[in-house]
Amino acid sequence: MTMLRGFFLMAFSLVALTLRAEPRMTAEVHLEQNMVMSGSALQGTVVISNDGDEPLKIRGVETSCGCTTIHLEKRTLAPGDFSTLRFEVDTGGKIGRVEKTITLHTNEPDSPRIITVVFHATAGQDNGEKLRELFRPPCDSCHLTPAADHEGQALFDAVCALCHPVETLKVKVPATAVDYVIRFGLPPLGMPAFGEYLSEAQISSVTEWIGTVARGYVPVPSIAPQSEASGRNPTLP
Repeated sequence: MTMLRGFFLMAFSLVALTLRAEPRMTAEVHLEQNMVMSGSALQGTVVISNDGDEPLKIRGVETSCGCTTIHLEKRTLAPGDFSTLRFEVDTGGKIGRVEKTITLHTNEPDSPRIITVVFHATAGQDNGEKLRELFRPPCDSCHLTPAADHEGQALFDAVCALCHPVETLKVKVPATAVDYVIRFGLPPLGMPAFGEYLSEAQISSVTEWIGTVARGYVPVPSIAPQSEASGRNPTLP
């Protein structure tokens, strides 16, 4: 009876150890530089380590948009091993603080893991031309194509929220100002002009929706494009 009891205790211990054995991924982001001029390539690496006691298998890698390209050194990491994920971000049309995500699907219990890359892009001499790149392949697949057949909140969620998360929306200015910025953009601030790509109904509906959710107050930037005839913005008060 004592031997049988000891056998069961040993078997239970082995099963418990097996159940506890699992891979554990850690990731460190390294950027070649934290600030780049808009239009330049931002390069960096993610060092992926397996701190667990079972092999880590990277089953898939996704990026938040097509402007980020990646190359993974290897997909299976033994305990204590590491791999390098190299990435490059096309910063064309991006100004200010930029966040990109890389999602790793692994055999960990809490998979997937999301890695956030943060950097700053400064305006170049011809930022207007760089902003127009957002409406050309491959960038248009994220910044324009999803807008098709959408209006109001659905339109905002499809393309605007990429750069303007709704929870941080604080614009509270006349509707004419919002309408103007959507149509003609603000190149120095990294805002592209959507006027020739969206319909009148789309611009009107998203302008109205922004007005219903905006909170706080942000004055209209003084660098907004001006009318050549009058020397002032024709739609702003």
